[in-house]
Amino acid sequence: MTDVLSQPLKRPKRAAAANALYRSCPSCDRKFLITEIEFHVNMCLQKMEREAAKLSPKETKTKPEQTDRFPADKKYESIPQAPVFRPTVEQFKDPLAYINSIRLQAEKHGICKIIPPTPPTEWLAKTIEETITPEDFLFQTKRQNVRWLARRGVSDEFYCKLTEFLNKSEKELKAIPKILGKRVQPYFLYKAVTVAGGYNFVTAQDLWGEIASQLNLPPLPPVVEQLKSIYEDNLLDFENSPDKFIVPTRKAIVSNSKSGMRAVKAAGMGMQCVKAPTMNAIHVDSDGDTGNSSDTETDTDTDNEQQAMDQEEEEESFGFATGRIYSLASFKKQARRFKRDWFRAPDRTPYEPSIAQIETEYWNIVENRTEHCRVHYGSDLDVKSHGSGFHVDSSNPWNLNILPTLPKSLLRFLPEHVSGITIPMMYVGMLFSTFCWHVEDDYLFSINFLHTGAPKLWYGVSSYHCTQFEQAMKDALPDLFEVQPDLLHHLTTMLSPIELAEAGVPVVKSIQYPGEFMITFPQAYHGGFNTGFNVAEAVNFATPDWLPFGALVVRNYRLLKRTHIFSNIELIVNALQLERDPNSIKQLLDAFWEARQEEVTSRRKVINMGVQTRIWNIQGPLPHAKPCKVCNAECYLSAIGCACCPDLFGCLEHVEEFCSCPVQQKTLLSRYSIPLMDSVVANAEKYCGGHKRYLSPSRP
Repeated sequence: MTDVLSQPLKRPKRAAAANALYRSCPSCDRKFLITEIEFHVNMCLQKMEREAAKLSPKETKTKPEQTDRFPADKKYESIPQAPVFRPTVEQFKDPLAYINSIRLQAEKHGICKIIPPTPPTEWLAKTIEETITPEDFLFQTKRQNVRWLARRGVSDEFYCKLTEFLNKSEKELKAIPKILGKRVQPYFLYKAVTVAGGYNFVTAQDLWGEIASQLNLPPLPPVVEQLKSIYEDNLLDFENSPDKFIVPTRKAIVSNSKSGMRAVKAAGMGMQCVKAPTMNAIHVDSDGDTGNSSDTETDTDTDNEQQAMDQEEEEESFGFATGRIYSLASFKKQARRFKRDWFRAPDRTPYEPSIAQIETEYWNIVENRTEHCRVHYGSDLDVKSHGSGFHVDSSNPWNLNILPTLPKSLLRFLPEHVSGITIPMMYVGMLFSTFCWHVEDDYLFSINFLHTGAPKLWYGVSSYHCTQFEQAMKDALPDLFEVQPDLLHHLTTMLSPIELAEAGVPVVKSIQYPGEFMITFPQAYHGGFNTGFNVAEAVNFATPDWLPFGALVVRNYRLLKRTHIFSNIELIVNALQLERDPNSIKQLLDAFWEARQEEVTSRRKVINMGVQTRIWNIQGPLPHAKPCKVCNAECYLSAIGCACCPDLFGCLEHVEEFCSCPVQQKTLLSRYSIPLMDSVVANAEKYCGGHKRYLSPSRP
């Protein structure tokens, strides 16, 4: 019995067979009969799905984005970004020193952005909102038709016909001088005279004063004589030829405006600074708007579309038509309404587009030319009469009223201040308002500060690639460049950065937000547009690094017969006598010695031709430099004169072309003799450690 109990118990075979009928659930590890396991597993899986659904975020139903109507073309994403710099608080204390420190890295892109280390509220005495009263800031806008920016409308035909006439008659346009600092466009002069009845009628009826007024010039006798001379030299033969251009008659447009604004009369950038209007000149209603004609038109008025196109072509020639007078408050209201209505969704709900969508829409308008889009731009607003966005209490060197005359800027040696050069200008923009491709006057640096509002979109091409850029523009507008070789100085032409890139021109872009600075470098082409209402301020400056570009611009402007803003050599002579920084003096001496050598060679040449010589005394109002009658080059060290035209001067390269008198009757007027120029050099070298770099025996 004991033996039986000591033996281990054996599991019955029946129990082993029963155990084989069970299976474990892979989810909960519990055992179930084979007949029940499938049902249980399904129940477990469903429970797990319910638990997972509780933990996952709920899907929210959102309205589809309005990307179908305003798609963002990804090809614009391929444009490289311009460099962005963030100075430290210490670096930010000296603007020109900091810009010089980043110059080598930045100038190969043409433009760059500088983001201050602190918000404007910390480095400005007061913001623009505290400086300017929107209701009191009044300005004249200019109208700009966005779809004609790549084509100049009726002026295309005028300049093409003029080109054909000049080629057929083997003539060329003579240099057109500035009148009271303003450039006279041949098209506007021709249009004013021919619409008034032609040269003979205008002269017989003594209407030249009215012609001057139409060109925004005072009807003074000297102005009238200059206008007549320009017309006689360049346009009179064209007017009398069988191939003359007939200015189209402007057609009246009857607007049948419908709901939803899709277009606004426009304003673009002009060439001259704009003075502030007076309150007596306008009426501002209680809504803050001016008492002028309606601002809006619509592209859905198909019955009047052709009439609208005719009017646009007649108006939108070189330079942009004068727009309305606004207060800053009323312009802001108008600009916001325009942007809201342009990007309105099909169901009429407001829609806020991205920068990429705005960029795509802008270039679609410019390149397709199907949208009737006209906008306003308050450009080149002189701060002397309008007021600056920088408060008078601000002594920060980044204040654009101060920056051009800082110790490292050569522009402080100009004989007088120049609006837009040493005196800032204000720019009040709206959606699609454009600053077209251009270089700064005299290839200067420029700096732009965005005070408030929507971003600006900039494009830039470095001076390294300016020749490629100019060729691409000439290929796009060949006829215009034949007769108007300085077209790119007129701020009226846009070409897509994609088209430029396809032509082999390296282009960069940058988005400028409020509180940020944009820098453009010498001879860098730049352009862009505004993405909504904004207020910006800009000015020029020139460090000693600009001097080689100053010499280059003298040669290039002479070929184009383009007038200068100031005399390059007069600036250098003034700087050599007043500058005390050794590094700046060395660069100034390099530039002056090159000019001196050219001057010596030219004087020897004209003296050998038999001209007389006389001292040219400095007298009369500033500036003392005089433009050459033939090429508009600034004559300062010397000039050619003749008794037949005592108030006109010529450069030494055009002694024969200056007038028809024999060369022996002409006079070489010398303001600086060779010994006097050498004394200027000797005195300046004293501040370079006494090293006689230029007047040593090894120098000629």
